[in-house]
This record gives sequence, C-alpha cells and structure tokens, in this order.
Amino acid sequence: MVKLREFCETQIDARVIERDAQIPDKVIRGLKELGAFGMKIGTEYDGLGLSQVYYNKALALVGSVHPALGAL
Repeated sequence: MVKLREFCETQIDARVIERDAQIPDKVIRGLKELGAFGMKIGTEYDGLGLSQVYYNKALALVGSVHPALGAL
C-alpha cells in the first residue's frame, strides 16, 4: 500500500487527466508495474491476492487522486 500511495502522490497529476480527458500511458504502465490490475487475482495466478478490505483501501486511494483511476 505504501508503494501505491507514493506512486499516487508523485506520479499522477489529476489536472493532466482532466485537461486531456484521458489517463496518461505512463500512469497506466506504473499501475501495471505495481500490480494494481491484479489486486484481487490470487497469487497462484501472479496476482496480489488482496483481501476485500485491502482492495477497497487501494481503490479508495487511487480514486481520491482522480475518480477515473478508480473506474480503471
């Protein structure tokens, strides 16, 4: 969760997302590298295997930066 918070604070600019009406490729790549797209997928399938509670916390964190990130 610490890495995700740091990424959100340093690598994501909500103003850019609003201005361009899209999430930059570098943000999507960064989230992919952190495993954000496999949060609920079991570790036996190379996901993070997060519980529902931690998944919700991660979703709230990225959604607090920009709502489009939560939807992604």
